[in-house]
Amino acid sequence: MIGIRPGEVLRYPVLEEARIKLEKAGFRDVVVEIVPNKQDAQFKDVRVRVEELKR
Repeated sequence: MIGIRPGEVLRYPVLEEARIKLEKAGFRDVVVEIVPNKQDAQFKDVRVRVEELKR
């Protein structure tokens, strides 16, 4: 849904675009952040946290 794929070169403006897409999809309190990869320091992980709306 956010357009980020494993192994892709990370571009930081894409993180803000992903946050906006998730908010437009109806999620609240969206956080898209970079965290260190515990297995390989050359790579970073993207963590996405959202609050789902109750329907």
